[in-house]
This record gives sequence, C-alpha cells and structure tokens, in this order.
Amino acid sequence: IYSFKYEPEEILDKEKDILFTLDFSILYHSSFKFLSLLYHRSSINDENVFYLSEFILELSLTDIKILKYSQRKRAIASFILAKKIFNIKLENYYIQFNYSLNKNEIKVLLKELSNILKKVIYSEERNLIAEKFKSPKYGCIVSVFQSKLMEKVEKRRNDIIKDLTEKKNKIKEFV
Repeated sequence: IYSFKYEPEEILDKEKDILFTLDFSILYHSSFKFLSLLYHRSSINDENVFYLSEFILELSLTDIKILKYSQRKRAIASFILAKKIFNIKLENYYIQFNYSLNKNEIKVLLKELSNILKKVIYSEERNLIAEKFKSPKYGCIVSVFQSKLMEKVEKRRNDIIKDLTEKKNKIKEFV
C-alpha cells in the first residue's frame, strides 16, 4: 500500500497557484520550434537545409559559448549557415528586418557554429549527434553534408590545378 504525502486536492490547488503566479504563461519556445517556423515561412523547399539547420542547432547545445545566445538567434544562425552551405540565395534581409538582429552578433555566432560543425565533421571521434543525423529519419544529412564538402574540396582542387596550369603556360610563352 502506498502512503501519499499530499491529497489530490492539495496538488491541484498548488498547480492552480503556480499557474496564477506565472499568469498562465507556460509556453516555452525552443530554438527547434523557432527553426521550424522560420523554415516553413521561407520559400525554401529543400529539406536538406532544414535537416542541416537542425543538426547544427543540436550541435550548438553542446557548446557553452553558444548557449549565451537566445533560442531565436541560434535558430536563425543555424538556418543561415545551412543556406550558405547549400548555396541557397534567399535574402537574409527579411530575417534581419523581421527579427531585428544585430548583424555583427550573428556573424560571430555563424563563425562559432561553423567551427563546431567543422570540429565534428573532421574529427575521428564518434559523435552521437552526428550518428543520429546519419539516419534516414533526418535525411542522412551528415552524409549529404560530407558529400557537399567533398564536392567543394574537389572544385577548389581543380581550380588550383587550372590556375597553376595557366601560370605554367604563361611562363612557357614568356620563355
């Protein structure tokens, strides 16, 4: 037999007191909810942007430097970074205007988020968040992102080779 310390009526009365004290303001707006709202209000139809934003946002929860920023700012910065990674040209001015953000603060946050993302992607250590986002439930976004990185590295490599070849040919012409 259980021995309860409080009667059900006492618990309900206490809950009522708490609700009145909070003025019935009990909704919590998480950065993930804000990200979802931001994504669905944008004209972007690429789920990869959403999944990568979500991945970046979840990684940000592991870094104390990032947690000093508001939920809203972390969501916006994650969204902007994902757009940049996928080369999606959606003007950020509507975000800046609608959410009155400090551009310099967002730039710093973008840099910090980018560093976290690089650290996880280039690390040899197993990261459980990355493992989670490798699953089909999240669009295998880690693999998609890694492929995107490899494309950029290959393009940069080809550009360097092309540039060196052109310089070599100019030197031959000169000599």
